[in-house]
Amino acid sequence: MIDIFLTKYIKLKVLINDPGFDGTLRDYLNHAEKMRILNEPEKWMALRELRNIQAHDYTEDDLERFLTSLELESEFVIHAIGNVEIEN
Repeated sequence: MIDIFLTKYIKLKVLINDPGFDGTLRDYLNHAEKMRILNEPEKWMALRELRNIQAHDYTEDDLERFLTSLELESEFVIHAIGNVEIEN
């Protein structure tokens, strides 16, 4: 869900505002912050990294750190995505 939100929704909102914009995901997040679409772009990058971690096999310690991080950040994600305005 995080990846879809970042790579589809955020990119779409930025490109609607600035059709010529081009950059990395980090650039899109920074631009979205300036547009007041989201806060804390660095946190969103960290959440994306969590998504990348879960896509691979890791040791039990890595899995435990992943689950702990996921639990800590889940409230942030739910709150942030819940506050996104849906425009028709």
